[in-house]
Amino acid sequence: MTSIYPSLIPLVELAIQSHVEGYSSAIFPGHEEAWPRLGRHFSLQKDGTAIIIYPWFGAYDSALGPVIYVGLSGLPGWCEPVYEIMLTQKPSSGKTYRMPYKDSLRNEICFVLKEENADWLKSTEAEEKHKKLLFDFFAEVINCIGQYIFYRFPY
Repeated sequence: MTSIYPSLIPLVELAIQSHVEGYSSAIFPGHEEAWPRLGRHFSLQKDGTAIIIYPWFGAYDSALGPVIYVGLSGLPGWCEPVYEIMLTQKPSSGKTYRMPYKDSLRNEICFVLKEENADWLKSTEAEEKHKKLLFDFFAEVINCIGQYIFYRFPY
C-alpha cells in the first residue's frame, strides 16, 4: 500500500463535498478500505434532473503504482444508465484525465488522472497544490459525466 493513501482519502472527501456548478454530490455511507483500492462512493445528481448515480472516487494501487480515478459501475442501481451511454459514445480524454476506458474485471468505466498530474503520489507529502489538482480533476470528470446524464435524461 502506498503511503499517500491515508492523506488522500480526506482530499477525496473534500473534493466530493466541494461544489461543482450545476451538480450536487455527497459521500455515500461506507467506504472501501481494502487494499488495493481505497476511496468513496458518492451520489451525483445534475441540477434539474431526477436521475442520481453513484460513482466511486479514490486510488487503486496497481502493479505499476497508484492511480487516482473516478469509476462508473455498470451494475444496476449504481451508474448503469450513464455507463451504457458511455460505452457507445466513448468520451475523449480531458485536460486532467486520460481517455476513459472500460475495466472489464470491475465492470466500470474509469476516468484516470493523467500520469503527469499524478507524480506527487510517489511522495509522502500532501500539499495545497495536490488539493487543487484533485478538485480540478473531480470537477472536470463530473462535467464530462454530466453531458451523458443530459444526453439520456433531458430536463
